[in-house]
Amino acid sequence: MERFLHRGRDGQVMDVDEFQIAKSLLAGETGLLSQKVGAKHLFEWCLEYGKQSTALAMLSHGVPGCVVKLCNITLPPLPPAVNGGPHPEDQGVPMRDRDADIRTAKRTAEREAEMPLVRALLEACRSEKTLPAEVTAEAMARLLDIAILLRDTEPAACCASRCTRFPLRWKFVDFVVRCGWGIDIQETEILKAALAAGVGLKHLRDDCTQLSLPEAVVLSEDAELWHQVRDLLQLGPWPTAAPRNNKAKYLLTEAADGDLCLSFERLLRAKRAGLTLGTFRQRSVMGCTACPGPGPATHMYLSLLDLAILFRQRDCAALCGSMDVCSTEWTPGLSLEDSWACEVCGSSDVVLGLSLSDACFWRIARLAPGRKAAAGEALRAALRASRGRAREMAGLGVLQALRWWARGKLFSPALVNVVLTFSAERPSLARALEGRWAELLQSPWWEEPGQQAAQVESQQSQKVMYIAERDDRNEQDPECPGQAAAQESAPEAHSEAPASKLEGADSAGTNDLLTALRNSRSDMRPLSPEGVVVFRLTRQANAPRVNDLLFDMTGPLKKLHQRVLEAGCEVAPAWSPVKALFVPLTEPQMQELLHADGARYELGKTHLLALLSDADLIDGALRRLPKVTRPKLRRDVLRDDAEGAGDGDEPMIIVEGGLRTDSSLGYPTWQ
Repeated sequence: MERFLHRGRDGQVMDVDEFQIAKSLLAGETGLLSQKVGAKHLFEWCLEYGKQSTALAMLSHGVPGCVVKLCNITLPPLPPAVNGGPHPEDQGVPMRDRDADIRTAKRTAEREAEMPLVRALLEACRSEKTLPAEVTAEAMARLLDIAILLRDTEPAACCASRCTRFPLRWKFVDFVVRCGWGIDIQETEILKAALAAGVGLKHLRDDCTQLSLPEAVVLSEDAELWHQVRDLLQLGPWPTAAPRNNKAKYLLTEAADGDLCLSFERLLRAKRAGLTLGTFRQRSVMGCTACPGPGPATHMYLSLLDLAILFRQRDCAALCGSMDVCSTEWTPGLSLEDSWACEVCGSSDVVLGLSLSDACFWRIARLAPGRKAAAGEALRAALRASRGRAREMAGLGVLQALRWWARGKLFSPALVNVVLTFSAERPSLARALEGRWAELLQSPWWEEPGQQAAQVESQQSQKVMYIAERDDRNEQDPECPGQAAAQESAPEAHSEAPASKLEGADSAGTNDLLTALRNSRSDMRPLSPEGVVVFRLTRQANAPRVNDLLFDMTGPLKKLHQRVLEAGCEVAPAWSPVKALFVPLTEPQMQELLHADGARYELGKTHLLALLSDADLIDGALRRLPKVTRPKLRRDVLRDDAEGAGDGDEPMIIVEGGLRTDSSLGYPTWQ
């Protein structure tokens, strides 16, 4: 064995004889090469003296006993650049350059990846082949670290499947840069490779703001990154922010006129991610511009609901109301546009200063009129969401109780909504504005604008259709005029009761209840007042441009998205068999529709659920698309009928049919 080594006069090993090793490999003497020389394997001697090509040759010829250790694939460690703080070393392998900044670590990984042995091992991982040698846990962790730093997702995922211990190096500042009220995510490719490999980054946190890395990704302006990594991030449980925090600033942005406002897109994203938005606060100071000198200042911590009302953003206010974001002591004054006066000079020239950075950078927000409209939208959305939660919790029980009370007689399913409306828990904003709802709500909160007109129009159309059917029957059977006359009066039997018969209480609450009861007496099918129908898109229904149009929350279908979000539902939930739900619908209700007796339609990814009155809006939005990617139409039929060809002049969407269910749960109405 000594012929494979070169020793000096003192007997110390000076080098490896590559010629002798190659000669033995060609002769097939793998057993001889597997023996130790001086307490070390010949493979280790080759790596120690930089003979990596010879070491690779030994691996390719299957020399037994070759083990790759951490020291074999690591360059000499660099001096630390910054202190990265403590690492959970019992959960992984600390990297030697873990305290270096991310750029230095990338350069080191690139140099180590050029080593023949490292290159061969990474290539084996990429091709998912068996590794040519035994690799220790520490060395495998370093290979994973190198693959992540090289932004190579495939070998990183393969290394992760072979790792028993993960590399420890990452810090919050490696990925997140906070600039004022914005969050910038850097090294996104490294972040995606680390998340794809399953490296735990949830514990990374900013010591100053207590902001975690997953929270920073959700609140950043990079929406594309969020869509790419949201399935890889370890979301929740989210921590509750301290009472005096300044996290709400990360949801601020600049409007077109340069003023501050909330970002609806980020706010909606944070809601879907499940962040504890109710605890987010904005550090603010109220001051007077008329007082000479600094003057006294009132320190405030505003909630997201307060900010939406302050900026007069009705969409953000409605979203905050549907989440029941807690009100603060400043909410009533902001909502009712009360005039705030300076405690020193009595002037009403009061402004709010919003803290946007840790370096005391402030932006001024004036108390402009128009806040009542935003507060009204928030109150309306909060009350509707509360009723929706009551429907989910007690809707079935209320329906069963009403059926027992009716003792076999028919009653309108709308009566369930009436009971739930007056039994739902009052949200935080409603309690804060107790007794002053009328100043914010111009119409009953359970009614959509124009709902009464839609009901009248629907009843008139039903009556016209009935008269037409009656005339057809009379033409076919002229001998039965009495029966036709009796049937003609049938629609009038279900007309609404006169208002005078339902009046009898003086209080406004009783009047509202009686009005709701009167509206519920009309014998309506279990549909919304405007009618929930199924629309079908044919060819090009799944084209990218069509998807972008349908799921754009700020585009031409913004009104439909807001209606669903205000009810606490989603437009495209994972459990939905249809392409888009433009009416609030829960998973149990969808299952009822799919498995109800007599179900006539096979719902799929070419269908949309919306109100009948939404047809023109959806049709006009689709007509904005180029003809090449515009969905083509084809006449649709029921499940057992034959399909027919559509005309090119037909509207962009067609009504496949209305939804009706005899479910014991009852079909909800959206008011």
